Amino acid sequence: MSWGEDILNKINEWWDGIMSSLSTEIGKGISGIYKIDVKLFNINFSTDDMYGTIASLTNFDKTKTLSIYTIGKTINELVVPVALSLLTLFFMISLIKRLTEIEKVSWERVLLWGCYFFLVKAFVQRSYSLLTTIMGIVNNIYVDISNALSVGSGVSSISQNVANAFKNYTSLGNILFGILLYVILAIPFIGSIIQIWAQVLLRVVKLMLCMAFSPIPLAMAVEGETYRGKAISYFMYAAGVGFESIVILLGSWIYTQGLSSVSKMTNAFPQIIGVLVMNALFIAIIQLSHEFSERIFGRS
Repeated sequence: MSWGEDILNKINEWWDGIMSSLSTEIGKGISGIYKIDVKLFNINFSTDDMYGTIASLTNFDKTKTLSIYTIGKTINELVVPVALSLLTLFFMISLIKRLTEIEKVSWERVLLWGCYFFLVKAFVQRSYSLLTTIMGIVNNIYVDISNALSVGSGVSSISQNVANAFKNYTSLGNILFGILLYVILAIPFIGSIIQIWAQVLLRVVKLMLCMAFSPIPLAMAVEGETYRGKAISYFMYAAGVGFESIVILLGSWIYTQGLSSVSKMTNAFPQIIGVLVMNALFIAIIQLSHEFSERIFGRS
């Protein structure tokens, strides 16, 4: 071997070493885009543990300890005095209407109206506990289904597969192509992940609002059939929001089953495509949970 060929081989080895180190470091950087770990309301949001994140937002035993529910309870305590004032006002209006029909007034009916007033007052004062009990019943069904399905994460780290993919890129062209490809794929990936988290978190906010302002429709129910029906509709709506967690749980099971198949792929590119498809399906199931709950509980 001539000295020229020897120098050329060393240059090639030096260049290959640079490309190998460069692809490894770039792979680590690009893979970081696919690994999202944030903490909101004391909940860990992680792309490497999607089921754990969703379970933290749908299992009422976990979500009722969050700071957002403390805010809901505080609002409920502030709303109760207002609701009691409305209760008194609507009861007086209802009583005046009934007293105009003097022939129907009797001591028994007056006593019954009084008992009804104090019964509604007790419900208003304990509205938060009442809704907590309803959500606890729904959550028992949630836990039973979760245990029966044995739902788990079942997916390997996408970020690790992306990092491994770059180790196979030994030329500058391949590295540049990989950067372009995985950066472009990261945009819909991050967007779909954020949309899933936001929609599930929105359900938590809706549930908190239902519990916070529940005294008002209860207080108005004392007036008569019109507002009594609205109070029932309100609690059916709240129960429907709670029931959404069960539909989302079934969606989580379908989601993790799909991810279990996707995680067996060793190539990062088809794995990301598969995850994007499963993310889109899961978003559709979350949206379906609203409609399905409306069908069952008749809310509008």
